[in-house]
Amino acid sequence: MGAMRHDIVCSLVNGPEGDPALYADFKYERRAFLFDLGDVHDFSARSLLKVDSVFVSHTHVDHFIGFDQLLRLHLGRHKQLKLYGPAGFTNNVEAKLRGYRWNLVRNYPYDLTLEVFEAGDAGLQAARFECRGGFDRVRLPPLAALDAAPVILEEAGLRIRAALLDHDIPSLAYALEQKVQINVDKVRLEASGFSVGPWIREVKEAVRNQAPDHVPIRIPLAAGTSGEAAEIPLGELRRGILRFSRGIKVAYVTDAAYTAENRRKIVDLAGPHPRRTEAPSDRRAGRSPGQRGGSPATRALPLLSEISFPARKPLPGSPGSLWRGGRVTPRP
Repeated sequence: MGAMRHDIVCSLVNGPEGDPALYADFKYERRAFLFDLGDVHDFSARSLLKVDSVFVSHTHVDHFIGFDQLLRLHLGRHKQLKLYGPAGFTNNVEAKLRGYRWNLVRNYPYDLTLEVFEAGDAGLQAARFECRGGFDRVRLPPLAALDAAPVILEEAGLRIRAALLDHDIPSLAYALEQKVQINVDKVRLEASGFSVGPWIREVKEAVRNQAPDHVPIRIPLAAGTSGEAAEIPLGELRRGILRFSRGIKVAYVTDAAYTAENRRKIVDLAGPHPRRTEAPSDRRAGRSPGQRGGSPATRALPLLSEISFPARKPLPGSPGSLWRGGRVTPRP
């Protein structure tokens, strides 16, 4: 039996030495997440237009300069973008928007909506900004404090957790957790006479949403099979052609002071076996463990290199790297 192919594929937009930006691509959906918004000019418009959620660690320029490019690409499109960041992030987004004049957008045929949420300990805000309303700020209910509710996004197939770290300013680390990986057994699929198509995504979504087994799924039949399509109960497909495995977990950690409290929070967030981690710290900047301060990811050494993870090698020394199967995997 071959290895499972994951539905979510992560890559560093600018490689291990450029501005921080981690792209999580949902391969079989028109969807992607971005962790941090460094320079994204070299990333394709098609890829950026898939983004529907952005998770910003903090608003130093190398983590947030890409906001304008993302905004520019989405203007005039019917889209809702969700953005998450630390306390004060709503004001940061509003200040960016206030830097432009919006007198022409009220006649746009499609409306872009930004929903902005802050994650942290206290004093949190949330707001909606609608393009055809001139991006005026509309208050939304804020998220609960992280110590009480570390999950900031919960969906049928995944969740996002956050942890508040010290970088002289508040900085967020994130963990994307896929609840279950669902794959199709191609041998059984072919033996059943079914044709590959968009219906597979429908089946996976129905399973993730815990739809009843009797729900019918319309499936096109393979060429040479009698008839054009068949309706098969979801439960029969679940038992017949689907394979289930543990979902991936991606921990994104960047620019955190080398302190015991930060280390504890990172370990709690990532868990004992994170599949991939980005974790620059302050050591290469000449600071000893426990000193405060920060350094750009391009000059930093992974913070977790001295943290023990069961049954794992130490993290490699390349800043901004992805951890996959014991090796550093920069973006192709």
